[in-house]
Amino acid sequence: MRSFNMINDTANPTTKRKVMITAITAAILFVIILILKTAKPETPAAETVEKLTLVSTGELTFTTMRPGFKTIGTLTAPAVTEITSQVQGTIKEVLIENGEKVIKGQPLILIDDVEQARLFSQAKAQYAQANAALIKAEAQHSTDLKLLQKDKELSQLARKSLERYKNLQKRNLATEAQVDQANETLQRQESSQLQRQLAVDTWSAQQAELEANLESAKAQFEQAEEDLASTEVTAPFSGRVHLVSVANAGRISKGSPLISLYDDQSVVLEASLPPTTMSLLMQHKELQKEMTASGSLWGQDIGFRFKSLAQRSNAQGNPVALFEPLQEFQTLAVNRGIEATITLPVQTNTYAIPVTALHDHAYIYLLKDDQTLDRVDVSIVGEAYQSDERFYIISAPSIKPGSAYVTSQMLSDINGLKVQPAQTQGQTL
Repeated sequence: MRSFNMINDTANPTTKRKVMITAITAAILFVIILILKTAKPETPAAETVEKLTLVSTGELTFTTMRPGFKTIGTLTAPAVTEITSQVQGTIKEVLIENGEKVIKGQPLILIDDVEQARLFSQAKAQYAQANAALIKAEAQHSTDLKLLQKDKELSQLARKSLERYKNLQKRNLATEAQVDQANETLQRQESSQLQRQLAVDTWSAQQAELEANLESAKAQFEQAEEDLASTEVTAPFSGRVHLVSVANAGRISKGSPLISLYDDQSVVLEASLPPTTMSLLMQHKELQKEMTASGSLWGQDIGFRFKSLAQRSNAQGNPVALFEPLQEFQTLAVNRGIEATITLPVQTNTYAIPVTALHDHAYIYLLKDDQTLDRVDVSIVGEAYQSDERFYIISAPSIKPGSAYVTSQMLSDINGLKVQPAQTQGQTL
């Protein structure tokens, strides 16, 4: 044990020196780090900044834009005339097409007239026979009147002759046979007179019967003549073909629909009106005459002016307005839909706002001085378009011109929210 301590004591000076150097170095590093840490300035704590919603804004000023709205209207004619066949037969030729312009008297459809020509000839002959029968009877009546007078005279002579023979027989100057012969002559003459008198007395009834037969034959003749003429169907007025209901070689019966026409000068545009527009028009009826409509059909721009309110509503219960074209168009056809823009007169105290500024079709957000949102209910007067951009025309008595409002579409009801305006645009539409 003592030998080991002697060896350990011998090594201590070197080992202690290394330990002391390491300890001094560590202490120096610690002091340096402490000095550096003490000398470094403290980083100030980050300030909390409130994040605000960025919104676009505008300034409300009264607009001069005319309010309106877009809708799908229908071109209609107040009266469409349907032409039906007056006869049965076969269609020989259809001369027109749907939508074609026609003039009064223009042939439209030809019906084979062979059957009608035969019936016309028969009716014509019957009419001639009835007329001849009446003429013959009138002549016979005239003769009967003259012969009746003669019969009366002859009867008077025969009666005198019989009296004379009777007187001669009393004086034995005439035989019984002569008296009988004179009496027979009188009887024959009086019989002839009676027959003639009967013919004269029944003439009125016979005449009435013959005249009735003639009238019947005449009516049948005229009907046959009309039926024959009706095999060429012509336009009863100038207008446009709405619908052709038959084709060549088709068999038809009396009363079958052939074609329908309408007066193209009476074509109107039917368009339903939103309740708000109708309410406005009823409150200010003077505005009705200033309401217009426009649309396009087959690449042709068409303008309309207000005509009247229809006495009915559409399937949704909205009122219907009628508009007449400003000028004649060759391509207007009824029962055809047309995208129309209905335009109202300029309304006072209204504002034009982008569609994004209106929420739920009921309100907008004004921007207060403290940059918070203020919800305000508005009424939609109509729509307007400028450079293909759509605007709502609104009114709200509580809004003052010059008020700032939010044009951005807000996702939820955030009344009172503080926001950060991105830009402000003057409203000069």
